[in-house]
Amino acid sequence: MWWSTCWWGPIYESLLRRMTTKNRLQAIHRMDRLELPVYAGSVLDGMAVRDFKWPKETLLMAIRRGEDSLLPHGDTVIHGGDTLVILTDASRRAAVRKRLHELAEKNE
Repeated sequence: MWWSTCWWGPIYESLLRRMTTKNRLQAIHRMDRLELPVYAGSVLDGMAVRDFKWPKETLLMAIRRGEDSLLPHGDTVIHGGDTLVILTDASRRAAVRKRLHELAEKNE
């Protein structure tokens, strides 16, 4: 279907590029998509999207909850068992993954 290629690709890449290049001189060359599970009892479990300080180089594209994919808003609450679908600059992938993975699995 035509919308499946548009949904995850160009729109989100364009948004991330706009967000991250406002204060930077160089453009992002490659985007990378991360999928991170959120564990029950982790720092992110029960937190609203707006209450978490997301790394500057990230864009939360979706939250997979069971068979559903949610389009996150500021008041969307993250739950243990969710999978976060995140778009980031490929050159920052390892650092972003490490930081978010620690928070998604760490108990408070």
